[in-house]
Amino acid sequence: MEFSVALFSSLILMMLFLTFSEAKDREILVGGRVDAWKIPTSAAETLNHWAEATRFKIGDWLIWKYDPKQDSVVEVTQENYDKCNTSNPIAEYKDGNSKVKLNRSGPFYFISGAQWKCQKGQKLIVVVLSPNHNKPKQSPPTPAPSSSPVDPKARTPSTAGPDSVTPTAMEVGAPAPASVKSGGAGGWRNGVIAPLVVFGSLVGMALF
Repeated sequence: MEFSVALFSSLILMMLFLTFSEAKDREILVGGRVDAWKIPTSAAETLNHWAEATRFKIGDWLIWKYDPKQDSVVEVTQENYDKCNTSNPIAEYKDGNSKVKLNRSGPFYFISGAQWKCQKGQKLIVVVLSPNHNKPKQSPPTPAPSSSPVDPKARTPSTAGPDSVTPTAMEVGAPAPASVKSGGAGGWRNGVIAPLVVFGSLVGMALF
């Protein structure tokens, strides 16, 4: 029982220590050494080369070590960084042991207070990661396959065989042609001659 309580207490203390260590702001020495804030001797020794290999988070502190009689640190905009312009700084540090807190995500631009040193490469860009940078991105859900909509105008295929004949207008319901009435010259003759023949026969019988 006592062993279980001791183990549980140790786990609690370890969790608190890890939580405190994670929450504590880091202090990062610029360039990784005290004499890094100077004109670089080669492209491999530029501070930007060092910064690209370092991960910066919100809450970190940058620390510069330099001789305040010889140099200073100036925070500027990107435009002034490119031009090595120190006339309109965001902030300026001259105490030789300067500390700057990275309080937001995105880029920070620093140059030497001596313009000629900046022009020779004594400058630094630090990019702070967003808090959501390491969170895995959720892929959008795959849409469910949907059946193709039926076109109401589409005609249903005919089930009739190949010998089927399309009904004509007469078969569908067109009025049938009127029947031809008897008459005309032939009909008139037949209607007159027949009575005359009968009448002649009766007269002949009466005479004889």
